[in-house]
Amino acid sequence: MFIRFSVSNCFSFDEEFEFSLQASDDDRRANHVANIDNCVDVLKSGIIFGANASGKTNILKAIAILKHIINQKEVDSSLDNFKFLLANDSDKRPIIFEIEFSSNSHIYTYGISISKGIVEEEYLYQINLDRETMLFKREHNFTNDTINVDFKPRTIMSQNDEIIDIEHKKFAIETLEGGLLKKNELLIKYKDILSIKELDDVVDYFLNNLIIFSNDDSFSYFDKEDFIFKKNLSEDFKFKRFLDNILQHLDLGVDKCFFHSTDISKFFDAQTKIHTKSNIDTRLLTKRYIENDKIVFDLDLESKGTKEGIYLTALLYCVYSRECTCFIDDYSLHLHTNLAYAFLDFILKEDLKGQLLLTSHNTKLLSKDLFRQDEIYFMNKNKESKASLMYSLLEYEEDDDIEGNYLQGKYNAIPHITKVIVDEK
Repeated sequence: MFIRFSVSNCFSFDEEFEFSLQASDDDRRANHVANIDNCVDVLKSGIIFGANASGKTNILKAIAILKHIINQKEVDSSLDNFKFLLANDSDKRPIIFEIEFSSNSHIYTYGISISKGIVEEEYLYQINLDRETMLFKREHNFTNDTINVDFKPRTIMSQNDEIIDIEHKKFAIETLEGGLLKKNELLIKYKDILSIKELDDVVDYFLNNLIIFSNDDSFSYFDKEDFIFKKNLSEDFKFKRFLDNILQHLDLGVDKCFFHSTDISKFFDAQTKIHTKSNIDTRLLTKRYIENDKIVFDLDLESKGTKEGIYLTALLYCVYSRECTCFIDDYSLHLHTNLAYAFLDFILKEDLKGQLLLTSHNTKLLSKDLFRQDEIYFMNKNKESKASLMYSLLEYEEDDDIEGNYLQGKYNAIPHITKVIVDEK
């Protein structure tokens, strides 16, 4: 579960910017809140509104970069291209990420500072109700160009007693600081040397349970369609029923969807070397019934709206069926506004196992019938620095017409439009 994320000196974020899903004490829609380890109540859903260029997508981009860094377990100097470009000193400051999340019912805080292809600082803490436990931390010493490492030593059993393995810690630090750990590498990469079992939870969350989806193909760090379906959804009977239920009640323009698998090796002779992860090519097809005929289409032939609806169904199934966090940028970009509302009206009434977080311009979704007041966020820009700001609807008195007040500018997060005059000179 995603709890909190902060970032500085990245994209449109200058000083420390924080996005938190910690729930308020509002007791309405209790199914929208999850309690983690008796420590914190976290929202299961949320939606972000704001004018163009206010920074909505940049939140998702920043989280996507952090996910990429952790999965690759190293950084490179090209990440400096994402620094906040509107401050004179941004090149001298590192990009800083910090995320608080839960995995396997444990809460963790992970942070990293990077600049010029160097990990300046990295740390991981486990959070309990009454204390924080340092699992590891590392710092780059620029004075002598060395790396300093510290971590929680492992415990071993000796005659039914747990003892701290000081010798292992000493050996591991000497090995890592002695040249094994490179300046651009994450300490997470050496989890086997550290022998910190909690690192498996951390890696699993970012690798398998954090999904960041967008229609923007220009940013390579977003998850693609194949990532959505990689969880063997083609073999998941419950997903097929979930998809059939969506198609039956929501008008996406198709009657059925089904997976079709082909063994591509049969198209080649035995001497041909096939360099693919699998010889089985699985594709999602759509089906329509026209009188007595069944007509099948490849999904690529469908409209943008139909494809978005089917991808959305897969994402909704993920948060419905397992404890994952799913961010969707520009939700309902290609969907009719009534259909976009219907999708959320359906899924947000369920007791989700995961989290669904959206950005959107579809103001019909600004409804108390869908979201709690603490689930609605707005983005704006600082008038002086032009850096992105975020605030919650909780900062305003509760009202019934959220959409109308938003469009009238009550919450500020709208474009400021003046009369356009054509100069014919």
